[in-house]
Amino acid sequence: MFPNLPLEVAFLHSGTITVAGEKQSLPAPFNKGFTNAHLISKSFTNINGMSLPTQVSLRISYPLPGNGEDMIVLAAIEQQILNVTEVNNRITISNFAPQLHVLASVRDKRFMTPSAPKLDLVYESEKWLSDGEVQAMSVYAERKKLVPTHRPAPTLKKMGVVLATFVIVFLIALLLARRARWAKGKTEPGY
Repeated sequence: MFPNLPLEVAFLHSGTITVAGEKQSLPAPFNKGFTNAHLISKSFTNINGMSLPTQVSLRISYPLPGNGEDMIVLAAIEQQILNVTEVNNRITISNFAPQLHVLASVRDKRFMTPSAPKLDLVYESEKWLSDGEVQAMSVYAERKKLVPTHRPAPTLKKMGVVLATFVIVFLIALLLARRARWAKGKTEPGY
């Protein structure tokens, strides 16, 4: 297998969901947690001594009502298979955006930065929106208001602490230099 790529990945669900802001446990036995997604690499090809997958499948499962009364089963709710049909020395991916085909709740983190963590957007859409389309939405404008437009000026207290630290470090360096010079002077002949 290509270095550091897993053959299989299991995604685990905690068994707890949030509904209307409140945490709720799923019915037993799913309240203890379960594997709700499974990514598997299959069918490999050898390219320049590297083993690369030519098929990757993703299966997402969720507890759903079964046939019997009060019966809940883990059922597949989505299955996707990616087949690689051609391998060459160029990568030609034209679109990395997720493909949406139904109305979905989207958690969009494209605009988040360390200075703008509040731009974690949640909205509903039937397609993946461009940057401009998202920036034209009211949810973007509301979140953008929460982002500070400038860095706060340092307070007098913070400046005092920085200055005091600088003075202390300078004095310690000065004392160590004097001590070293004094010790050197005592060891030289003629003193």
